[in-house]
Amino acid sequence: MYLIRLAVFLLFQFSVSAVAQDMETSETVWAVFAFNVHGDSIPDILPQPRTLSPIGAQNLYDVGSAFRNRYVMGAASNVDETASPDFLVKDLAQHRLNADEVKIYSGWDQHVQASALAFMQGFYPPITGQNDSFLYVDDTYLLANGSIATSPLNDYQYPRIYAAGAADPNSIYVSGQGDCEMHRISELQYQYSPEGQSVEDDTAEFYSSLYDQAFEGVVDAAWVSYANAMEISEYLEYGYVHNASLQGSVTASDLQRARVLADQYAFATNGNVSASGLYEGDMIRAIAGRTLARLILESFEENMETQGASSKMTLLFGGPEPIVAFSALAQLASSMNSNFYGRPVPGASLILEMFSMNSSLDPTYPDISDLYVRFIFRNSTSTNEEFTQYPLFGMSPSLIDTPFLEFSAALGGVLLPSTEEWCNTCNSSSIFCVGSSPSEIKPAKPSLSLAGAGAIGAAVTLGVMCLVGIIGWLCGIGIYRKHKQLKDDGFKGGTKLEGDRDVAFTSPRNGLFAGAVMGSGRQAAKSHERTGSWEMKNKRRSAEISQERLDGEDEIEEATANAEPVKVHEAV
Repeated sequence: MYLIRLAVFLLFQFSVSAVAQDMETSETVWAVFAFNVHGDSIPDILPQPRTLSPIGAQNLYDVGSAFRNRYVMGAASNVDETASPDFLVKDLAQHRLNADEVKIYSGWDQHVQASALAFMQGFYPPITGQNDSFLYVDDTYLLANGSIATSPLNDYQYPRIYAAGAADPNSIYVSGQGDCEMHRISELQYQYSPEGQSVEDDTAEFYSSLYDQAFEGVVDAAWVSYANAMEISEYLEYGYVHNASLQGSVTASDLQRARVLADQYAFATNGNVSASGLYEGDMIRAIAGRTLARLILESFEENMETQGASSKMTLLFGGPEPIVAFSALAQLASSMNSNFYGRPVPGASLILEMFSMNSSLDPTYPDISDLYVRFIFRNSTSTNEEFTQYPLFGMSPSLIDTPFLEFSAALGGVLLPSTEEWCNTCNSSSIFCVGSSPSEIKPAKPSLSLAGAGAIGAAVTLGVMCLVGIIGWLCGIGIYRKHKQLKDDGFKGGTKLEGDRDVAFTSPRNGLFAGAVMGSGRQAAKSHERTGSWEMKNKRRSAEISQERLDGEDEIEEATANAEPVKVHEAV
C-alpha cells in the first residue's frame, strides 16, 4: 500500500513539474511583420491594364487564411501542424478587425492593392456565418429598437490600407528600388559588365527562339533578351496558365530556363550587397532591403513603446525585389538555400515574429532583453505550405531564435535611417526629396506667426530702402521721395485691418514637399508672400533695382530726381 501511495505521489509531482516547465517555456508572440508578394496578375507588356487575376486573388485569400489560423485562431489542423496557441498574437482581436492593431501598406498599383484586399478577406473574413448566424456582435450592430443591423456581403470587413504612390515618401518602404536613380544606373552597369554581357551572349539564341514561339507581334525582337529576363519570365508564366496557344508553343523546360535566368538577374540586381553607387559600401542594389529593414525595426519598436497595444500585425504588399534584397542583407542566401537566390513566387511571404518566452498567462510586457525575433519564409500559396524557419545573419540552424537586441544591432548596420539618406544614396529626383532633411524625424517646429512675419518684413523693407539711399548718396545722386501722410491705410501689424486693402497673403505655388516618416501625420509649414503693400506702390517706375543686382553688381544705374522709389519683392 505504501508503495502505491509513493508511486501516485511521484506521478503527481512529475505531472506538476511538467506543467510548470511547459508554462515556463511557452511563447508569447507580441508582434508580427510580413512582406507579401502580390498575386498572379496581367503582365505589364500586354495592352490591358495590369490587374489582379482571379487566381491571384484566390491565392492571396488562401495565404490570409493561413495567417489567420496561425496568428488569430491558433487552431491545430492538418494544414499546419505548427498552428497552436503558442503562435497567437497577444490580445489580437479574433473577429472584428482593429485598424490600430493591424497596419496594412501596399504599393499604388491595382494588382498590389487588390492583393492586400484578397489577403485580408482570408485574414479577417465576414463576421456573419452561414444561415445568418452571428459570429460576433458588438454595440455598433445594435439598434435602438432592439434589432441587429448587418453590413453587405455577410458583414464584410473593410480594412484600412495605406497605398503609397511614387510621390509619397513612404513608398520607399514597399518599393525602395523604385524611382531610385542610382539603382537604375547600377542595374545598367550590371547589364554592360563582363558578367552580364557573358550571360547575354550565352542566352541570345535561347531568347531568339522564345521570340518566335511567344513574343512575335507582342514586342520587338530586340527587347527579348537577358536584360528583360524578369519581365519575360513573368509573361511566360502568366501565359502558360491563361493562354492555351502559348502553353502549346512553349515547353516546360523553356519555361523553367526562363525562370532560372530571371532569378539570376533579380539576385544580381537586387541581392548583390558588394556593389556600390555614389558612396562606397552603400549597397545600392539592395536598397529595397535597406528601406524595408527600417520599417521592420520601427514597427517592433512601436509595439514595445505601446506595451503591445499597437502594431501587433504589420502587413506589406509589393513586388519580389524587397524580399530578394532583405534576404541578401540578412545573409540568408549564404545558407545555400535556393529559395533566397532568386525571386519568390507570387503570393510568397517573408515573416518576422517578435516573441518572448514568458507564459501566455503573464499579462505584463517583457523587458527588451527577454524578447526574441524569428524569421519565417513561405515560398508558396498552397494551403499545405508550412511556416518554415531560417536562421538570420549567418547563424547556425540551431540558433533560429535571435535575441532582439542582437537582431536590432545587426539590422541597424544595414538599414537606411531616414528618407533623406535614401534620397542622397539614390540621387533621386522624387518630389519629396526636394524638401527632405534630417529634421523629418523630429517634431515639426512652429511656423512663423503673421505678426512676426509683418515685423520682419517691415525691418527688411526698411533695411533695403536705407541701403538704396546710402548707395545713391555715395554716387552723388539725390533721391527725392514724396511723402504722404498715412491715415487709416497701411500695414500696421500682424493682421489685416479694414484699411489694408492692398495687403494679401498667398501660399507659394512651388512650395517644398516635406518628406514624412510613416504614420507621423506632420505637414510642412506653409510660407507666405506679401505683395502690393503700402511700401511698394504699384506705379510705373523709370528704374528698377532688384535685390540680386544690389548683391552681385558694383554699378547701379542712375535714377532721375523725379523717379518713383524702387519696388522691393519680399517673401517671408
